[in-house]
Amino acid sequence: MCFYYTIKKKPATKLVKNKIITNEQLQFINEVSFVNGFEHPKMPVIIKQDNNEVEYANWGFLPTSVMEVQDTSSFTDKYNTLNAKAETIETSTLYAQAFKLQRCLIPASGFFEWRHINKERIPYYISTTDDELFVFAGIYNHSIDAHGATAHSFAIVTTPANTLMEEIHNTKKRMPLILPSHEAALWLDAKQETAKLQSLIKPFESNLLKAHSVRKFSPAAILDINSIAEPYKYQHIPNLFEKPNTLF
Repeated sequence: MCFYYTIKKKPATKLVKNKIITNEQLQFINEVSFVNGFEHPKMPVIIKQDNNEVEYANWGFLPTSVMEVQDTSSFTDKYNTLNAKAETIETSTLYAQAFKLQRCLIPASGFFEWRHINKERIPYYISTTDDELFVFAGIYNHSIDAHGATAHSFAIVTTPANTLMEEIHNTKKRMPLILPSHEAALWLDAKQETAKLQSLIKPFESNLLKAHSVRKFSPAAILDINSIAEPYKYQHIPNLFEKPNTLF
């Protein structure tokens, strides 16, 4: 599961080196301290390999049949399509066509998840150990209404959790599909065979992620958005790992 993430101004050396994005295009990606999927915000996505075009699309995958604005609201109120489960994406009536033909990458600098301890929910912020911008694997869709207006939407693909995320997201035990920069271009390749795509669908390595607890907050009522990802230590909660994945 992945419903909240961030786009901070971080280096993107590896993404640029692997031609996922250019330094010029990075200038058009706005910094966002907290992306709330349930608000269905318009976020940057990379949809083409040849020119690495950056478009903006609403988070929450919409089927082509959803065309009018009122239909969009009705659909998103009824269905949660922020994430597409990797294990069933190839056979899903909603996602299969997009998985085959309309894959995208979503730039991010980190994401949030909650750890359950008894009846307490502790929020954590997770990012990569290299402190660089990275990409989630996603799928997208374009819908055109009766007036010719185009609605762009996307979903983030999720996988079973790695060792680190099993301890943090210890109820559902899932995580977003993070693609290493040297493999990300394969996800965009429209001619890529299904077997190769399936080989990319695996939990990101635990030792390439770091995490820390943050102050409790309500996603619907954030008061200080700029410090939401700042580390916060809970004295009554022990560390989960020693180095390199110390969670406080």
